[in-house]
Amino acid sequence: MQIFLIGEIFMKTKSFLPSMVLVAFLASPALSFAYDEQDEKTIRADVAKMKAATLKHDVKSIMPMMPQAFFDTLSKETNTPISKIKQEMLKQGEETARDAKELNASLDYVIHWKKQRVLKSKTGRDYVLLPTTTRLNGLEIKGNLIAIKEDDGKWYYLQYQPIFKSVIQKAYPDLKVLPK
Repeated sequence: MQIFLIGEIFMKTKSFLPSMVLVAFLASPALSFAYDEQDEKTIRADVAKMKAATLKHDVKSIMPMMPQAFFDTLSKETNTPISKIKQEMLKQGEETARDAKELNASLDYVIHWKKQRVLKSKTGRDYVLLPTTTRLNGLEIKGNLIAIKEDDGKWYYLQYQPIFKSVIQKAYPDLKVLPK
């Protein structure tokens, strides 16, 4: 299934768009213990919504939980309008759902709560790095979810893979620590 070919797609096409679309689709599991009780409650509620949407391959419900800075940066990096990026994400989500149904795929997400890192950026922005494991019919992908508290006070989420570090750093130059 294409959901597990992110790195391969990037390496073969040298294009950020198809690869970032798949990374964005994987932006589902997110749980952390933020700096205060309200943040923790918000993140926990978001996790439940995102996980349910992901298990249904419902990309449309996940997109509003992704930061605008991600879409802005991806648009600049790929010279592609944001509307086209979102259309491609929806298309990829539909294709992935169809493939999963045809394969009768078993999909699961494991969130490694004890390994999370709650951090503060150079500018004081709260963010959380959370290791995750995505399992599909026994195939595993280890990754990290980044929960970012934006200036509007809301939490937004992105699945992180090392090949996309430069895009995330351009969107969020204030983040001091990113996964390896």
